[in-house]
Amino acid sequence: MRWKIYYADGSTFSWSNGSWEQAPRWAVLFLLTEDRQHGRYVDFGHDFYIWWPGAEKPWGVDMIGLIDYLRQTEDEQAHLRLCEIDWERLPGVKYGRLIGRAEFEKMHTLANNDPDFPARTAYQPEEAT
Repeated sequence: MRWKIYYADGSTFSWSNGSWEQAPRWAVLFLLTEDRQHGRYVDFGHDFYIWWPGAEKPWGVDMIGLIDYLRQTEDEQAHLRLCEIDWERLPGVKYGRLIGRAEFEKMHTLANNDPDFPARTAYQPEEAT
């Protein structure tokens, strides 16, 4: 499954650069993934981005989604100690970032037109157009 992360500083990291775990964690704006139905899917606006064990592709989640994810990892009690978590060491977790509207739109256009992914055939209901 092809994926690419777009960061607030304008950089990207994708499956061709390394594994999900090797990708930088902080300041994720968009998570672009290949979509069998619509060519590509642009996920954005989440607090966290994870790759659920055994899942086909990564996706964005909120705090409850992160807690559920942590319950599925090796440390099943981590979700009970959120105030003690070493956020730099959570396995495979990426952290979202908010930016101004003009910069958001510029970066969103880049993700929507990324030449490394199949052409879009439609939008999912939750995607920005």
